[in-house]
Amino acid sequence: MKTIILILLAICFSGKDIHAQNAWYHQQSNVSLNLRSVYFINQNTGWIAGDTGVILHTTNAGTNWIRQISNTNRNLTHIIFTDSLNGIAAGSSSEPSPFCLDILVILKTTDGGNNWIVLQNNFAFKLQDMVQSSGVVYTGYEGSDMQCYVSMGYINKTNNNGANWVPSISDKYGYLSISFIDSLTGWALGQYSSDVGAGIQKVIKTTDAGVNWNLIMSDTNDILREYNMKFFDENTGYKIGNFLKKTTDGGYNWFSTDSILTNNIKSYTFINPDTGWCIGIGGKVIRTNDGGNSWTTQTSNTGNLLNDIIFVNNETGYIVGTQGKILKTITGGLTGVTSFENQIPGSHILYQNYPNPFNPKTIINYELGIRNFVSLKIYDVLGNEVAELVNEKQNAGSYSVEFDGSGIASGVYFYRLETNNFSEIKKMILIK
Repeated sequence: MKTIILILLAICFSGKDIHAQNAWYHQQSNVSLNLRSVYFINQNTGWIAGDTGVILHTTNAGTNWIRQISNTNRNLTHIIFTDSLNGIAAGSSSEPSPFCLDILVILKTTDGGNNWIVLQNNFAFKLQDMVQSSGVVYTGYEGSDMQCYVSMGYINKTNNNGANWVPSISDKYGYLSISFIDSLTGWALGQYSSDVGAGIQKVIKTTDAGVNWNLIMSDTNDILREYNMKFFDENTGYKIGNFLKKTTDGGYNWFSTDSILTNNIKSYTFINPDTGWCIGIGGKVIRTNDGGNSWTTQTSNTGNLLNDIIFVNNETGYIVGTQGKILKTITGGLTGVTSFENQIPGSHILYQNYPNPFNPKTIINYELGIRNFVSLKIYDVLGNEVAELVNEKQNAGSYSVEFDGSGIASGVYFYRLETNNFSEIKKMILIK
């Protein structure tokens, strides 16, 4: 007997949005470049930055991503918007030179990215972090002196979208990460190293928007291990590197979270001090609901390196990674019954299943532009129906089905999405 597991059952009630559970699903970036930074200002409007100057923009929650002209071919590692019009994108990359300096590029836009202006394109220290708080953008840098020996760095800030930059701090520490919880209160993570191997890491804090910084913690044990720090209130913060550490006293003391799953993560985000996600190598996505005491693995449906993650509310999140990978969830990455009626695409779309080839499960995503009767079926190469996955009327929105082929033989199969005014067929391959 053929075993087909239907994960999606769309339940439609007039006047109600239904948010059940679904894993991460793929969006079409239409690029194969490495994507490194994602930023949303609301549920619908966001930007992505990546290698060779790629900038993508969406105004419909990622149903469509449009490439913007950035006027640079340098790698962009950070992108920030303070509102729907004003934004900054930046990055740095090593190139041959007589000195230990990186090429820095900073761009700005005042019209939502329709036009990007190059502010800087020259030798400078390496850009490590860029954050915004209450419209003020902070950048952190690290580098070496011209003899390539002693590390140094600085933090700059701008309150006019990059037109002018004001130094906040400059010393021998390279500033890897900056985090603000309001317009005045923030922390920075710095590290110092020299040609003789001496090294130290420190955490500093400001309560006056970076005018003054006070030392919170210094440690010689964490040097070169941690590179990203975020605070979520006056007491609770996290640092990542080879593993995840947490503070509950404002950064004075740090301890490891209780899970080996947090080893070698790339980026992370929290929507409150207890609920967060980490991403990393091999498509790793993990989630905690108890402040890092325990973690669960989520299905990302990719093996790509994942570079950055953002959540716009408790349920809706985006991840970007290598080879143009964009992932989205509207249920916090949880799996189960799915109906996403908030996401209203402009037309019917049937996506390529993922993974493909697969063994034995694969995900089929599709979108409906209007309420319609929907049929989704699986066929073999002879045209015989193998399974009927959907056969009902559904509202406009995005849907996801998991197909389990454990009860059928290896081979080529086809899946067909059909409505009253739309029909499309795609091929998939089952390999056991």
